[in-house]
Amino acid sequence: MLLGPHGSSPSPVSLSAKSGTVDGEMNFIVTKNGIQLRDNEGETEKCVVHFSAPLKTWWTDVRFACGTIHVFGSQTQAAEWVSTRKIFDLFQFLLIYLKCERYGFRYGEAMNLETMWKLSKAWYENKASHDYDRLDAQEVTDLFRELGLVSEFWSR
Repeated sequence: MLLGPHGSSPSPVSLSAKSGTVDGEMNFIVTKNGIQLRDNEGETEKCVVHFSAPLKTWWTDVRFACGTIHVFGSQTQAAEWVSTRKIFDLFQFLLIYLKCERYGFRYGEAMNLETMWKLSKAWYENKASHDYDRLDAQEVTDLFRELGLVSEFWSR
């Protein structure tokens, strides 16, 4: 759920994202100042974005890494997502469990929407310009450190 150049829009942008919870969808309003849940869908402050793939694996298969990023209404929902998947996986061992293990879905780390917003703005700051150049390894390390993302999960 990295937010891309939407944060540079002069007017609010509506964004819908599938929640990591079954049948869940979350609706947001994105402005230059941040992101919040639309209307009364929950508490924005409790929302988290969960990453299954550690940073050092992102460039091996960026589509996979992005596909394992899920938004949840709370940290508890993110943790339950992994537990629920494991219980279901055990029940459907041959069909599901091996597939999850094969593709590496696991509980990684979660960040709140404010941190996600700051990461997205920095990550995609100049993405729409012709002279865009992606962040180099040191810039990524510095950005993650600045955002407080300092565990082994976020290391390159």
